[in-house]
Amino acid sequence: MKSSARALLFALATAALLASVVADGDWPGFPRRKRDSSANINDYMDRVLDQARVFLVDNHLEPYELDDKILYNLTFKLLLPWRTRLGLYGGEAQNLTTLRRQSDAELTYTSDARSLNLDATVAFDRLVINYKYADQLFNIGPHGTVKAILKNLTANLNIDVKLLSGKATLKEFKLNSAKSIKVDVTGLTFLGNLIVESFVNFFTLILKGPILKAVESQVTSALASAVNSTSIPFNLTVSS
Repeated sequence: MKSSARALLFALATAALLASVVADGDWPGFPRRKRDSSANINDYMDRVLDQARVFLVDNHLEPYELDDKILYNLTFKLLLPWRTRLGLYGGEAQNLTTLRRQSDAELTYTSDARSLNLDATVAFDRLVINYKYADQLFNIGPHGTVKAILKNLTANLNIDVKLLSGKATLKEFKLNSAKSIKVDVTGLTFLGNLIVESFVNFFTLILKGPILKAVESQVTSALASAVNSTSIPFNLTVSS
């Protein structure tokens, strides 16, 4: 009985040791540990972002020159119709190169098991939008500058990797809604807070629409180039 008990204890201890080795990913034929895989994927994503920043600088896109815009808006203040003609010019987006990874990257297999999807949340630390403006309101034509500061503007980054060829392509870069926007205006304060508020609200709508769409498009081009030029570590495709 004592011999049988010792044999049983030895077998259990051996099984526990093997289970520990397999879980650590050090047993031949088994995938690497999850934390090693995460570090590997994060490193790849960081190198893609590094290359995107290089692309932006090399192509003179930091700062990024924004298109001039002429827009019209009709609002009602104090029961009166206020028609505004707003001309924006000399615009630029600054700090595109502050784009960084905000979360651990995640790896998933596609349903057909032919591709890997790499997902991560990225963010601009402090994106700055500057414009000069010429406003036309009630036949008054003030002009000045407007500056918007967007803190921690996040985006979803998705990269597709084909298992057979090992080729990576940018699948998506999409900005999320800005949670923190501060707008500073010069040249309007003499008209009163009501007009300043109306201007800021109008500009914020433009900012969230065509202005950020232009920024998103430019950064997408930089990331697509970066993904194409960044080598994929071999063990990325065998990690779990």
